[in-house]
Amino acid sequence: MKNKKLKLILNLGTLAILALVVYSSRHDLSNVISELYDANLLLLLLLIPLQLLNYHAYARMYQEIFGHLGEKVQYWDMTKVSVEMSFVNYVFPSAGISGFGYFGLRMRSFGVRATRSTLAQTMRWVIVLGSFIPVLGLGVFLLSLGNQVSNIVILAASGLSFGVILLILCLVFLLEKKDGLQNSTLFFGERAENAINFFKKKKVKLITEKRKEWIEANFKRVEHDYKTIRKSWRGVIYTCRWGIFANITEVATIGVCFMVLGASPVWGAIIIAYGVANIGSFVAVLPGGHGVYEALMTGVLVSGGVPASLSLTAVLTYRLATTVLYVPPGYYFYSKAIGETKRMKSVLKKEDVAKNK
Repeated sequence: MKNKKLKLILNLGTLAILALVVYSSRHDLSNVISELYDANLLLLLLLIPLQLLNYHAYARMYQEIFGHLGEKVQYWDMTKVSVEMSFVNYVFPSAGISGFGYFGLRMRSFGVRATRSTLAQTMRWVIVLGSFIPVLGLGVFLLSLGNQVSNIVILAASGLSFGVILLILCLVFLLEKKDGLQNSTLFFGERAENAINFFKKKKVKLITEKRKEWIEANFKRVEHDYKTIRKSWRGVIYTCRWGIFANITEVATIGVCFMVLGASPVWGAIIIAYGVANIGSFVAVLPGGHGVYEALMTGVLVSGGVPASLSLTAVLTYRLATTVLYVPPGYYFYSKAIGETKRMKSVLKKEDVAKNK
């Protein structure tokens, strides 16, 4: 009964956020719908196989990452999780952190411990971001062929590449250094604690002894798993092909939205705009990065020589299309998974109680 009540609360909460997404973008949706009256709507059907290929790429990527960690996961399970993750990251804000938490909880139902799931999800982001760099280089090259490379485009492409490389190097440095991840977490946790207590009369304790013990125990497991995956570094590099493939399907989806409006896609501008918008939307407060995503993508497209009105309409068409593609199937699998996860947590709790007796 308790699990059913919790599932109902989670579903109602999710539906409330979905309503917020629709309400916050209501004006954009009405503008796009009016523009689509004269569009070639049959071309929108191309988005379905592209999205299926995107889910396929992520499912295979997860399979190979977990394989490097010594875990065997099924393709169909990872396909469902990929659909759920697209939904969770689209609907809930917080720079993909919601996805990390959900992924760890979801993978427990397949017998994968939380720390290993966290490392796998981190590897997924590293692979997707890292594999985008050659795609970004292709975008700049395509723009240069048409003499459409502006200073803004070069700045955006180089800044994005530098940021991704720096992020990956920092992560590798922390994992390579003994207790690096643990010490950095404790350090920033203590700094955050001091900053909060500076403004509050009632002191708070973020890093308690219990939390410190949890961080030390779990981060040692992450470091151990990292050493395991490091031994398969050639295989990890080979797994990057799925990251490139996933990025290509996303870029192709945006290109189809231009074709729907009767325009020829400027592929170079689309590639760079897609990268900048995705990184920028991480800091967005609204679900799905609404507002920030559209503004960044439109701005970069215009800098790449695409007319402003066409850029905005194509971006909004893309956002509407992805909402339709992400939300219904994602919510279906997500709502089913909530029930499965709650049942699994109940079983694990009973097992823990039995062990302690």
